[in-house]
Amino acid sequence: MTKEIKIELKNEEDQTVVFKQTRVKARKVREALELQIAIERDGMTVENLDKMVDYVAGIFPKSDKLTADTIWDGLESWELMPTVQRVVSEVMGTEENLTESQSQLEKP
Repeated sequence: MTKEIKIELKNEEDQTVVFKQTRVKARKVREALELQIAIERDGMTVENLDKMVDYVAGIFPKSDKLTADTIWDGLESWELMPTVQRVVSEVMGTEENLTESQSQLEKP
């Protein structure tokens, strides 16, 4: 089963562009933990938010031309945090683990 992380952004013409990634190196889990520690220690600062957006952009192939600026300009303000948090959770495997745990709890 292939796992896929995707992000949908609006381009300059207000068209939806979907970026997909099916291969994420294990190193990205370590980087996500470093981010989490920095946020727990310092709170959500401008610097930590920049690091999160840079991290998400780094998940996708450079050939897709997805950059931090693409993310900043391609999301509405209320979409930013849920989107970057979802991508980080998917890389960490926590999004899937939460879904599996919830479905197991719901079984009779």
